[in-house]
Amino acid sequence: MDRLLKENSTQNPLVSIGIPTYKTTYLSKAIESALGQTYDNIEVIIVNDCSPYDVEGIVKRYDDSRIRYYVNEKNVGERDPGYNWNECLRKARGEYFCLLCDDDAYEPTFVEELLSLSAKYPDCNVFHSSVKIIDADDKIIERFAKSPEWEDCADYIINRSKRKRKQTISEWMFRTSHIVALGGYANLPLAWGSDYLSVMRFAARGGIASTDKELSSFRRCGENITMQRQGQCTTKAHALYLYGQCLTALVCNDDKLRKAIPMSCMNRLIAYEQVALLVWAKRAEFKTISINRQSYGIAMTTVLVAIIWRIVKRIKGR
Repeated sequence: MDRLLKENSTQNPLVSIGIPTYKTTYLSKAIESALGQTYDNIEVIIVNDCSPYDVEGIVKRYDDSRIRYYVNEKNVGERDPGYNWNECLRKARGEYFCLLCDDDAYEPTFVEELLSLSAKYPDCNVFHSSVKIIDADDKIIERFAKSPEWEDCADYIINRSKRKRKQTISEWMFRTSHIVALGGYANLPLAWGSDYLSVMRFAARGGIASTDKELSSFRRCGENITMQRQGQCTTKAHALYLYGQCLTALVCNDDKLRKAIPMSCMNRLIAYEQVALLVWAKRAEFKTISINRQSYGIAMTTVLVAIIWRIVKRIKGR
């Protein structure tokens, strides 16, 4: 990859931290967490996706030569934030690449710890930290289950189908050349499922190395672009249909994955995602998706399961 800095070395590699930016409420915290790494040889790539807010004013507060700031000529992430993820990746010069969403944050040792994993697992391309979920006031409201120090992609997919793996897109570090060669992050409408699909694609060769230290914070609040439980559910249902097709193709075209992952596991994983979407869909959206379920690749049994969970949710007042 010709844009990688020639002076990168295994002893002191450059690490690129991309911050695809549209919202500004927590942008300062994201930038400060990137700049505050105990590992110094980093660049922070901030790509403003034609935000109506004063992103540039916030960036200018930081007099740090490691920041590289760009503004897209047009908004590329409205329909799919993954396009701005890839804008950050295209501008990266580092041997390693991390993507930090503009309302998330890293602990100071995030880069240092994941680089240690990369040295320990030289054949691995995907490195991961445990995650804590925080609210608008930085209060911890959830913790994701821990992952083993290393697992192959097949085990990750199987465990995801059993609901034992949860992720966001911010807690990862990748070998840049590897993910560039694979075409970068997956593109799905609203980036719905893009985080999972991207990691599965990147990890198909070499697996995933993880630390059980909580070095990444994902902010769950009303400002998340793709995480609102309600709204645009027909688009999300279409995204899940594409997600299922892409994931099936990934598994079927890889001999090792195809032999290790039963098709029942694949069906269960996709059905779980569909049920989760239907449970939180508004009534009109639920009706529309149910009527057109075949065009979204949704089985009738999946709709029935979602109906039961919607009733349970209503009884519990959630």
